[in-house]
Amino acid sequence: MKHTVKALTATVIISWTLATAAHADYYKDGIRFYVRKNYGKAREYLLKAVEQKEYGNAYYFLGEIERNASNFTDAERYYELAVSSKSISRGYLKNAYWNLMAFAERVQDHRKVVRICKGMSQRLGDRSARRKIESIINKYMWTDNAEAIEKYRQGVQQKQEGQYDRALRSLSDALSIDGSFMAPRFEIGMISYRQGNMDRALSNLSAVAERIDFYAEVHLILGDIYFSRNSYGTAVSHLNRAEEFGLFDRGTEYLIRTKRGTCLYQMGDNDRAMEDFRTAMRLDSKGLQPYIMIAAIQMRENRYDEAKKMLARANAIQPNNPVILFQMGSIYYKEDDSRYLSYFDRTFDHIKEREHYSEKYDRMVSLLMANHFKNQNYGRVAEILGFIPEQRLRSDTILIAAKTYFGLKDYDRSIDYFEKISLGGDDRFTLALAYARSGRKEKAKEALTQLIREERFRQKARGDRNLAPLMREIEAAQRQSTVPER
Repeated sequence: MKHTVKALTATVIISWTLATAAHADYYKDGIRFYVRKNYGKAREYLLKAVEQKEYGNAYYFLGEIERNASNFTDAERYYELAVSSKSISRGYLKNAYWNLMAFAERVQDHRKVVRICKGMSQRLGDRSARRKIESIINKYMWTDNAEAIEKYRQGVQQKQEGQYDRALRSLSDALSIDGSFMAPRFEIGMISYRQGNMDRALSNLSAVAERIDFYAEVHLILGDIYFSRNSYGTAVSHLNRAEEFGLFDRGTEYLIRTKRGTCLYQMGDNDRAMEDFRTAMRLDSKGLQPYIMIAAIQMRENRYDEAKKMLARANAIQPNNPVILFQMGSIYYKEDDSRYLSYFDRTFDHIKEREHYSEKYDRMVSLLMANHFKNQNYGRVAEILGFIPEQRLRSDTILIAAKTYFGLKDYDRSIDYFEKISLGGDDRFTLALAYARSGRKEKAKEALTQLIREERFRQKARGDRNLAPLMREIEAAQRQSTVPER
């Protein structure tokens, strides 16, 4: 058996060696015929070489043969195979890219030129690819109108001097002279973006993007604006273009992935969002946002154990981040695990000094208030109430607020909250007590009068030192009203 295996192995090695040798011979023969300008034979041997083994150099020379014969469709196909090959000499790879650019420029397909430049830059790190993209964009941005150019240059100079209002006027004048001049539109858009005038930024930068749809940096800014406005579908469209055409550093690629992933998450596309966040993690393993968002997806899919592990990794990067604490608390709440309260308490302690209130905390603060009120921890409830804008309070939290301030003997504030909502009998009785203890005798009597049809409230009132005198007055008035006239 051992001899059989050895023989089989030897046969495979010999076959592979012969195939490799044959491939090398075919390629060498093809190049020899190419040098002699016998392109028919060169093509024949080079095709045999790539049949034996994928080889970028052979594809490159096949492209050269077809280009010289003006068979441009075939030539382009071979150059594309060459640049997709991992086994190609650097010089031939660079030439193949430039030839592909020439074919695309021949038919004015500048979007394709930019894609080829991006591939060349990523593969070779060649700065000439970036310069090529910039030169194409500049052609689309520019004009031949001398008067418009002069106004544009005035605007740029004024911008550099910090005279932004004057710059905007000069740039607008340039546009009035030539509405197709994109350079002043771009400058107006960027000044507006930095000044926070997003409507004007959108108007001008959208016009640039519509004219030059491969201008990645403009799409990146538009994506950011639409993201900030929660227009997630439009943001994704622009971020897609930015990724497709842009030559960005790792930090910018990370931002594109995290923002687009967040948009996709908000749109309910968990799979594509997860793909973006995983890529973002590879781009920056210390970036917090992808971990948090992956955990959010896992929570949405009820994969709580996986989410907790992901949040533990996030916590190792930034311990006690309130978003992490909030998500952990949310998981434990969904699992009906009382540990959620400690996480929500810690979340509140972090956010109360650092953030404005967000509606995403509504459920958390409601649960915290109910728990602390139940345990008569009225000071903590009042602390939480101080963080919540009044317009965010619901009827249940308003009732807790009223009872909390009653427990703290802040009767005036308690009454303010009680009077905002409809009350049942027991809560109305507490309101009567608050009225009595704050010296509002007539209001207390009015509240009691609505309750004393029930004997239990009569008994409670008679047993309270503040309400008992009022109860006697009410009962005396009732007896008086029932005495028949003579």
